[in-house]
Amino acid sequence: MDALDTFDVLAFFAFVAKLKETARAGWNMKFPNGSPLCSRRVPNAESVGDHSYGLLMLAMVLAERLCVDRLKFMMMAALHDLAESVPPGDVVVWHEPVEDQPRLRAEKKAREDEAMKVICVTLGKGGAEYLALWKEYRAQETPEARLIKELDLLEVAHQAVRYFAQGHSLNPHEFLNNVRKGISHPVIRELFVRLEEDLRVREARKS
Repeated sequence: MDALDTFDVLAFFAFVAKLKETARAGWNMKFPNGSPLCSRRVPNAESVGDHSYGLLMLAMVLAERLCVDRLKFMMMAALHDLAESVPPGDVVVWHEPVEDQPRLRAEKKAREDEAMKVICVTLGKGGAEYLALWKEYRAQETPEARLIKELDLLEVAHQAVRYFAQGHSLNPHEFLNNVRKGISHPVIRELFVRLEEDLRVREARKS
């Protein structure tokens, strides 16, 4: 029997399907009074699967302009958050006390490393290619990996502006200020600047 048999594919796809049920944590967070951050509330916010699909489409249409291999770029986008299909899902640590963040990040990395091994083993020998590609993304040492990270940030910024336009309770500038620091490629920077202008127009209409 081939290593990539139907049973293995279905086991793998169960993890993929789980992403559609895994909420993106950053859209619903409550901060105490006096916090520099504003609480966010977005009912029925996107799932990790929704976000991953958005990133995948950005990778598909921008690969040529970014001078990268489209297939590899799309595969990396599709895989980038797959580890979050395993509990506890999408875990954010940036809002935790500064002294706790290194430990929490290390724990998150260890959990996700183990999760991806479990996920990719369902594909038998073929899973090694996907695990290697995911590790390349995590290492952030190749052009493709760094560009997927920038597009990941752009997708977040776009969603923040979209939720703001829909009237949800969040401060889009918190997202855009964070994203701005992580985008350097001229093509992606141009798209981000257009998002900022779109936000200014929307704010002017609301004022």
